[in-house]
Amino acid sequence: MTELSYFQKYTQRENHITNNTLLMMRHLYQHGVARFEQFLTNLIGEETLQIGLVFEQQKRAAQSVPDGMISQQSFVLYIEAKRGGRLDKGQIERHLQAAKRDRNSYLIGLTKEALTEAEMSDYRQLCKAHGETFAAISYTDLVAQLKYLVRDFEPELGEIIDDYERFLLAEKMIVSPFRMIAVPCGASGDDSVAHQIYWEPASRPNKEHIPFIGIYRNKCVSHIARIVQAVHPIFEDGGMKLPEGESINEEYADRQESIIEMEEKQRFSVDHRFYILADMQEVNLEKTSPHGLQGSKYFDLKQDFCDRLDEKMSVAEIANAIRGRTFE
Repeated sequence: MTELSYFQKYTQRENHITNNTLLMMRHLYQHGVARFEQFLTNLIGEETLQIGLVFEQQKRAAQSVPDGMISQQSFVLYIEAKRGGRLDKGQIERHLQAAKRDRNSYLIGLTKEALTEAEMSDYRQLCKAHGETFAAISYTDLVAQLKYLVRDFEPELGEIIDDYERFLLAEKMIVSPFRMIAVPCGASGDDSVAHQIYWEPASRPNKEHIPFIGIYRNKCVSHIARIVQAVHPIFEDGGMKLPEGESINEEYADRQESIIEMEEKQRFSVDHRFYILADMQEVNLEKTSPHGLQGSKYFDLKQDFCDRLDEKMSVAEIANAIRGRTFE
């Protein structure tokens, strides 16, 4: 099976991830050849890749000067996608041996974790010996590249990228201890901050694997907190129970009363998932671009707000480092 599919037919998760990544790239291409050309050029890093037709006038050929010429650069780009952090050198060598030599050839490695400088140097030399250019990127950086190319006035493409990012997060392909999801809360934000819980319909993707949550209201992420766990309770007779095998962390047992209180206050018409939060801190990260968030938005606190963050820092220390910063 070689064609891309909107409806997954693959049983191996690695093929599933590759298919969705290529679909994402095709969406970018369909939104503009120039945009896709810039994306690939950024990815390769060393030279400009021309995508599509090139229109030239009075370009000298071998024995004549035609009035006009329309041409297209010939190249092939191979992608080796891995669910882990390492590429298989033997597999790369087999790709290189099978690569076509009648056009410019590039090989891109997609990995969960970024390659080391030593690995990058090794693969570059290996590919260069076969006449190919090598580049590699992690899924985390791939999403960052995609988001860099998209503007606020392109909500449709932005939604596709956000959905691709949610897929990668669910597959645990994006790894960052500073990942944060900002969630629009409106009037419920005060209760989320006061009780250190957040709730949403259970039909939405589970966010338990994301380290941090941001409470967004009035064009500002007012607070951040750690996500401790997610629970999907059943309410009956003024109380609640959890599915078999599920329990609230003993350290946060008091959150059960808060969850019951919120259910009584909100009178939810559909099942909800509740997130138990901890170490809530005020940060006031202001959105400077027009309009508010239409839905949840992912950030990397280190990349987007303060590159001095360290994994050993407490939430209070992180909050002090990023407080008052802005985003678009």
